[in-house]
Amino acid sequence: MANANVTTATKIKVFNQAKRLGDVAKVANKTGYSSSMVSRTLRGERNNEFIVESAYKLVSRRKAATA
Repeated sequence: MANANVTTATKIKVFNQAKRLGDVAKVANKTGYSSSMVSRTLRGERNNEFIVESAYKLVSRRKAATA
C-alpha cells in the first residue's frame, strides 16, 4: 500500500487543500456516514480512519490548479 506511511493529519491536510464543492457529500455517500460526521472528521473533531482514507483517495490524484 503506497499510503501506508502517510499520517492521518497529512491526509486531512491534503483533502482540505484539494476539496471541491460536493466532496464531503461524495465521501458521506461512499462511506455510509452522515455528511455531518464526515465534516467533523475532516475538521479533526472526530477520529475515523475509514472516512479519512476515503476522502484522501478522492482527492489524491487531482492535479493542482494553475492560475
